[in-house]
Amino acid sequence: MSAFRAASPAELDSACKVEFARDSFVHGPVRLSSRGWIVRNVLPINFEAYGAVITPWKTSDERGFQPPGTGNNFTGLAEAYRYFSREMPRPLSLERWHDDFCVIEQEKTLPAMFRGIMDRVSSHAQTIYIRCYADFDAAVFNWKIDRALFFALNDPFLEMPYPRTDFQIFPAGVEWFIHHHDSEPIMYLAASESVIAELSGALPDQFIRLNLDDIYY
Repeated sequence: MSAFRAASPAELDSACKVEFARDSFVHGPVRLSSRGWIVRNVLPINFEAYGAVITPWKTSDERGFQPPGTGNNFTGLAEAYRYFSREMPRPLSLERWHDDFCVIEQEKTLPAMFRGIMDRVSSHAQTIYIRCYADFDAAVFNWKIDRALFFALNDPFLEMPYPRTDFQIFPAGVEWFIHHHDSEPIMYLAASESVIAELSGALPDQFIRLNLDDIYY
């Protein structure tokens, strides 16, 4: 039995008091910018700061998948540049990372430090809500889970009743908001400046600061 329980759309709507841009996908078909999808199209716009948490990934070259082997992945960014004897750009953007590598998502294991920080800053909330968009023209699933249990899971997506395609995740009170698309090893995060700064310091190899006009992958 899944730890994720069904919730009504009205319950999530009541809990999710955030502001989305007029060109957000939540309002219907998106009129894309000249650069394609951008962060503003998926994350709410009424937060102080934004960032991306990197989950395990691989790349590929003429030799095949790198690093080779099942379960042998990059868990961060600098290690991939070292692996290929390349100098890592500083600052590194999501756009430059995708220009430098063919990024291939692996399991959605959330960094333990990330889970610990987010659990602490959400300690007032008993519930985490998840809205799963199976596809833009398909069903929308609404779930909830106890906060402590959610952050105890290394890969919470593995336990969800439906494992794809786009996910919105937020606690009651919405101190933060995550958007994740299942084809990319990226958790897009909106939060306070203090939370984004703490994550950036705690996860220097697994976190990239974002702006709302940055490209969304």
